[in-house]
Amino acid sequence: FNPPEEFIGHVEPVQEVDILPQIEGYVKEVKFAEGDEVKSGDLLFVIDDEQYAKDEGVTKAEVASAKSKVIQAEAAVERAERLLRRLRAADARGITQTELDSAETGLASDRAALGAAKAEVSQAEAKLASMAFNLKHTKIYAPISGRIGKTLQHAGDFVSPTKGALARIVQTDPVRVCFPITDRAYLAWSRKAAARGAKVADTRRLRLRLADGSIYPSLGSWQFSDNEMSAETATLIVRAQFPNAQRALVPNAYVTVLADEADPAPVPVIPLLAVAKSGKTSGVWLYRKDGTVSFREITLGRHLDGFIQVEK
Repeated sequence: FNPPEEFIGHVEPVQEVDILPQIEGYVKEVKFAEGDEVKSGDLLFVIDDEQYAKDEGVTKAEVASAKSKVIQAEAAVERAERLLRRLRAADARGITQTELDSAETGLASDRAALGAAKAEVSQAEAKLASMAFNLKHTKIYAPISGRIGKTLQHAGDFVSPTKGALARIVQTDPVRVCFPITDRAYLAWSRKAAARGAKVADTRRLRLRLADGSIYPSLGSWQFSDNEMSAETATLIVRAQFPNAQRALVPNAYVTVLADEADPAPVPVIPLLAVAKSGKTSGVWLYRKDGTVSFREITLGRHLDGFIQVEK
């Protein structure tokens, strides 16, 4: 005997994402049909890459030119260092202080030029990385698996990161169902779980009743509950995850959550028609083998499908 408690549940996707371009340009191709099931990594949009490819080529040439300047500057520094070593090793009577000072000044100048050349390489390489980023993002891929909706931009449209989303993907399998439980239900579930030395999530069986009255074939798994009770409604939001291979659960739909015990203890039940009432007292008439009849007062619990639980 395990009558469920009923709650109104709201179906929501585990993941949802708006597809946004990271660069600007004209849409060259749309690679999906609206309403398709897409997988993570599927190509969705292609932005015209002609200008970005040219920019990358120009920047690669700039990097090569900057690196050649570094080679030239390194050679100049090496020559200046050799000259200075020769002058310092020579007889002091054979050189003048002016020649020595000039060599030291030339070496310092060549080293400064080498530093500038290396900085130019770093700058060109950073620019190349930016160009490579832009070229890479002319192709837009699905970040998650799910169902893609209406495309908001078409071939020939100009797009940019500031002009809004291109499309939206909603994960459809699995999905979450969120539902509010009352403070009383939360306390009752917690106490029963504590008495069994278990977590609440392990003691609840979660099912769904769909809009047509049918019972959803798969059970849900408790995911998590909010960390605070609503002050307005004295309820706590719980989220459960359900498999949805057949796509019967549509995000933003409403369902009825049936929550009962996962492993209920046996309890005595009797047919509801067997209950007799006298004023505020409920009981049953007992027929003994000797043919006598007596009235037994009982405390009733929950009822389901024509039967009622006898608590005491």
